Amino acid sequence: GDCALLLRGDVADESAERAKPPRLLREIPAAHDGHGRPQCGRFNRDGTLFAYGCDDGVVQAFHVDTGHRAGVAFAPSPNLPEGVCTALRFLPAGDNANVCVVATSAGVIQHHHLTSGKTLGAPIVEANNGVF
Repeated sequence: GDCALLLRGDVADESAERAKPPRLLREIPAAHDGHGRPQCGRFNRDGTLFAYGCDDGVVQAFHVDTGHRAGVAFAPSPNLPEGVCTALRFLPAGDNANVCVVATSAGVIQHHHLTSGKTLGAPIVEANNGVF
């Protein structure tokens, strides 16, 4: 099946000057549990979690050291417009290393606590505004 390849040294996370050559950390099965295909992914700031967003809007997080799922997969609310997860970013500072911001092609932006699977606060919805 499909795998998400976790590579350390992603220049999207670090400046090109500081980026180390990529090295494979782990392969994580993707598109399992009936969820869509991965579209975007990101490490948290200390490199212990990796999350990826799927084409069905689901976000999954994994512990980098073990490859095991971190909490539950987040699925978007059925009350929100359906969209592909186009971007996700972990919070850059503070006590919330497990919180990420998720954006979709349907113009929805949400904060998620990935290890608990809970949505934090109300979503921001701008209909017909795909967030890339």
